[in-house]
Amino acid sequence: MQTSYLSAAERKRGQQSFILHAAFNGLGFSLLGDTIVYLLAIEFSATNLQLGYISSAIHITGLVLPVIPWLLRGRNIRDVLLASWLIRGLVCLLYGALFFLSDARLGSFLIVTVYSLFCLVRSVGVASSEALQKTLVTPVSTGEFVVRINTAFQTSKLGSQVFNFLYFSVAVLNSLPGIIALQWLGVAANTVSALKVRNIPCRETIEYRKGEKFSHVLKRAFSSRDTALPFILRWLGLMMLIQAGFFIPLLRKSTGFEANTIFGVTILMSLAAMTGNALLKPFADRIGSRFMLSVSSMGAVAIFIVLALIPPESHPAVFFLSGFFLSLFTTLTFVLISRIVIQHIPEQGKMSYSAAMNFSSAVWSLLGGVLGGVLADLSSSGFVPLTGDYDLPFLFAGFLGLAITLLSLVSREIGGMTMKEAAQVVFSSRNLKAFLDVYQLSNAPWGPKRQTLLYNIGKSDAPVAAAEVQRMLKNPFLSEKGEMLRLLFATPTPAVLPEIIADALDRGSYTRRDSVFALGAYPGNETEEALLSILDDVDPLIYSNAVKSLARIGYRERWLVNEIQARFQGEFAYPETILNYIIALYLMDRDGEVLSRLFSFSYPDSLARSVFSLVASLAGTHPPLNNLYQAEALGPGEGFAAFMDETRDLEPFLASSDQLRAWFAEGAFGDMWDWMTELLKTTGGHGESFLYRSILSDKISNTSKTYTLAGIYFTFVLLSRH
Repeated sequence: MQTSYLSAAERKRGQQSFILHAAFNGLGFSLLGDTIVYLLAIEFSATNLQLGYISSAIHITGLVLPVIPWLLRGRNIRDVLLASWLIRGLVCLLYGALFFLSDARLGSFLIVTVYSLFCLVRSVGVASSEALQKTLVTPVSTGEFVVRINTAFQTSKLGSQVFNFLYFSVAVLNSLPGIIALQWLGVAANTVSALKVRNIPCRETIEYRKGEKFSHVLKRAFSSRDTALPFILRWLGLMMLIQAGFFIPLLRKSTGFEANTIFGVTILMSLAAMTGNALLKPFADRIGSRFMLSVSSMGAVAIFIVLALIPPESHPAVFFLSGFFLSLFTTLTFVLISRIVIQHIPEQGKMSYSAAMNFSSAVWSLLGGVLGGVLADLSSSGFVPLTGDYDLPFLFAGFLGLAITLLSLVSREIGGMTMKEAAQVVFSSRNLKAFLDVYQLSNAPWGPKRQTLLYNIGKSDAPVAAAEVQRMLKNPFLSEKGEMLRLLFATPTPAVLPEIIADALDRGSYTRRDSVFALGAYPGNETEEALLSILDDVDPLIYSNAVKSLARIGYRERWLVNEIQARFQGEFAYPETILNYIIALYLMDRDGEVLSRLFSFSYPDSLARSVFSLVASLAGTHPPLNNLYQAEALGPGEGFAAFMDETRDLEPFLASSDQLRAWFAEGAFGDMWDWMTELLKTTGGHGESFLYRSILSDKISNTSKTYTLAGIYFTFVLLSRH
């Protein structure tokens, strides 16, 4: 039986539909609100107080929200969002009445009234939208989803603003009829946006508990610092955005920009918002909001101070650039605050919480709009000796940004890094690269790029990379887990040693052999104890990897050497095990029985090639023996011919070259062994004693091509080193 919570498949489908809703909403809102309403208001000579109200109206209308849970109790949250979005679009058709008004004061009053209705209905939708978003995400994915929504919104808004720029570049359309026609086009886009909401799964309804008033919700929220800060941050962020809204009147009234030029600036501002979302996406959930919020809000403080100091007669490029950074930092700030707010929406009473949040925000928005209008009048009156008409609102916004910065330093959030951890990531190129590699790995499909990212993370010594490796090693089934363990052998990361040991000791782990192998790169008592405890395993691959790792970390006890020698010949059915024994004995017992009888054992032919090639590799000989075997497999005689070309600097080989080539071609391998043993006997002792004894042994198991090529190869090595 289903609960009110959505399944993973429903959340995924709902997120896709919500993002489409956000995309069409970006088109609609750019045509129904925002810059269009400012231009309409300025067309009818709106006062600074009215402009300040317009900047804040979208938030002020949340004053009606305390009664919404009571009025709409029992209604599906999705249906409330759908209805409010449809109604808000229809309200905008009332702008058509402006055709019949000639009085500027009546016109500006109508604009404020219609826009207030638009925002009033929208505020109901926004409260339900936040509650609906909460049902579509888990705590660890909130930030990424909020960024995806904002990216979709800003991308479509950018397309709409490009259209607006081209639209108003046509002189005949740069008029009241042209603006209203554009609004009605926005109604169509808004309707499509609303219809996309229908496809979002939702089984939650608006809850209303008797006696639960706005004051009760707010009282609970302010019962602790952690739950109060989201409210305060939202209030400060909205007031800051309201002051930022004076940037459009600044362009129109103070600098004299035409409508199409203003839309050119807004295009750049949308690009900045998209850039901000793109920059934020890797960091939102992994780093969290606190650190990023402190950085973005300080950036906002800086740009508001710049706006307050720019003379109106400055070059237009200065305003274009200022608009870009204004949008970048305010978008980042508000998205990060939104993430904190959504994370703190309770599981029960989502709509009541959102209503309380938006109602209280509306009160502060009203204050911010009125205060912004008053400050703008003071700026333009010359009462304060500043340079522009909107300097005081911008300075006030800078003060609000500073307050957000200070609060972000003391706030707490669900998940995310500490301020110190986040700073270590962002301000260190090494840590930042590792962090981005980790983020890209989580989204990269299987292929070369994923393998490269995996390698970069495995070899990085950055703490964030070590944390990701620890997370991977705790995963019970991950396709790259074994590969990561092998990387941890090649590039040891001591921070993850406990996880490697835990996996090596886990008899149920499918990557146990890889963990045992990796421990060979981590010398120490802890590793030694773990490996010794594994030696009772009946799996020969686990056992052989354990002894190999013990040898690599410096273990040299004679009892283990004797045990390996006793097991050696009985496990030729496990080629990897035999190779592991060879490595262990090479490190622990160079002169012992097994290596001294290297050619006395009857290996299968393919295993013999691997054994001899491994010994050559361990001894660091040249040319590589495995390459000679490879050449011989590709063309009979090719490997031996290549080898003979390498031996011409030794007189015995040069003198007998033709004879050796003939014997090899004829398969007279016994004659070649006689030549080798006679040659070595005449040269005396050799440093590589186990090779010397193994070739001179009177128990050579066979004189096949594989054995003979290895025998003459090692004869050459011994003579070269002698």
